[in-house]
Amino acid sequence: MRPLLLLLILLLAPAIPAVDLHLGAYVGGKQGDSDLQPVDQQFEYGLQAHVRPPIMPVGIQANWFEARRNGDSDLADVSQRLVTNELQLGLGRVFDPLVLIHPFIAAGVNRVILNSENTGAVETSETASAWGYWAQGGAFCSLGLMEIGVVVGWSRADVELNDITINAGGKRLGLILGVGF
Repeated sequence: MRPLLLLLILLLAPAIPAVDLHLGAYVGGKQGDSDLQPVDQQFEYGLQAHVRPPIMPVGIQANWFEARRNGDSDLADVSQRLVTNELQLGLGRVFDPLVLIHPFIAAGVNRVILNSENTGAVETSETASAWGYWAQGGAFCSLGLMEIGVVVGWSRADVELNDITINAGGKRLGLILGVGF
């Protein structure tokens, strides 16, 4: 039974259209849209995935980003640590105008979780989350299966933290290194 099933898979595999798949690691910077420090100007890293079945003109885009920032609070002898996690889901399109360079765009909804910890003279910890939206674009160069490129993006999610509403999203610029099939 197993050899027959294996033979059937081998015979039918060329008839199944290939899925467009891009997986990448992201590293870059994030500029927050709030007036609060140290929320702005964060180092950011994450993962990006784009899957497009051949029957669809656009693909499904999923991104995860984490930004961290340590800084001094407005209060004396208090240090503040902020960690922002952002999960994005939406639709995206990778264009193939040239053999090596592939521009892309994507947009969708996001869920942002912001964790704030104050240490020192005053110790507090608070976590808040919110739904929002995002958009991004960029281009990558493919060399065989390897891809390297640049990503420019923007997101918005209004989070209420310590009775203050802040936009935990912002603008991002970074590099992506990954594989594509």
